[in-house]
Amino acid sequence: MSKQLNVEFGATTIPFDLCFSDRKTLAIEVNPDKSVVVVAPKGTPLKIVRQRVKKRSAWIRKQQLDFVKYLPTEPPRKFVSGETHLYLGRKYRLKTFKDESTSVKLSRGQISLSLLQNRDSEAIKGLLESWYRTKAQVVFQEVLERCLEIMRRLQIETPSLQIRKMKTRWGSCTKSGKILLNLELIKAPKKCIEYVVTHELCHLVEFNHGKNFYKLLTRTMPDWLERKRKLDKVFLL
Repeated sequence: MSKQLNVEFGATTIPFDLCFSDRKTLAIEVNPDKSVVVVAPKGTPLKIVRQRVKKRSAWIRKQQLDFVKYLPTEPPRKFVSGETHLYLGRKYRLKTFKDESTSVKLSRGQISLSLLQNRDSEAIKGLLESWYRTKAQVVFQEVLERCLEIMRRLQIETPSLQIRKMKTRWGSCTKSGKILLNLELIKAPKKCIEYVVTHELCHLVEFNHGKNFYKLLTRTMPDWLERKRKLDKVFLL
């Protein structure tokens, strides 16, 4: 039988499951889904458990953030008609056909993709990725401008924005004021994109993941954790 408890670490709440056993020492484990499990000797007062967890809070957050670096991956795609693809958090069915011009159109729940001649999967993949990148350039810039307006009290200078394909993170920023966003982020809901952009803008003020960073992020976007959890499940839709 386990109990669900939590401790505060700066502006962050760390929930954990507490179990008692015959072991002699207290153990803290952080799982890949970022859940925390504490196993304590029978009879250990809850006050002592909370004190131990609070003392290890920085380590717990580091472990959780390390797990975040490994992004969920989209199931393999064959790029054929009938297959579903994500765009801004919604599923669209892919329809390919031969036409006199090459184009990609989004309408009525489907992505219609036409090619002049070559309709193999690599050609379709390349055209679809190019379409995603074009959409991302517009959407990401709009989101950046909206987030900057919300954070205008911090007097953050407008950063340059670049879009890349990244394997280990949704976004990052440099000390020189450049924000990089993962092309795959265009497949997530806009609220999730806003979370990533806001996260990176906060790094222009607090260039770390310390408690001041999380205070700023929570003050700017109180529901950031909910948005992040949704982002973690984007490819499970």
